[in-house]
Amino acid sequence: PGRAFRFPAEPGLGRLELILSNGGEADATCRAELEVSGGDAGVSLESAPIAVAGESTTARYLDELFELPSDFAGGAATVSCDRAVAAVSLLRFGDGGAFAALPPVVTEAAGAPPPD
Repeated sequence: PGRAFRFPAEPGLGRLELILSNGGEADATCRAELEVSGGDAGVSLESAPIAVAGESTTARYLDELFELPSDFAGGAATVSCDRAVAAVSLLRFGDGGAFAALPPVVTEAAGAPPPD
């Protein structure tokens, strides 16, 4: 578990779904930021808050969180939460329902002091 995670967001790999699981009793609020590479390099998009109720799991596709540019060539998604959650992303291949798990890089561990 941690409070901040970074995922690759490469459209050629498949449709990216972020899975956030809150094992605590208190609700968590997360935000996602997408750093775009390629033609729109340097552009950052921020999502609306993502609620993760206590003792529950929430799943969101990247294209549900952000209005992706039509020429989206990839980038990286960073998810930051106000409480510790567990996170993983799933890559969905085609329309057949085949998924592959992609663990994130934890950029802020659960035991770290909260940001100011």
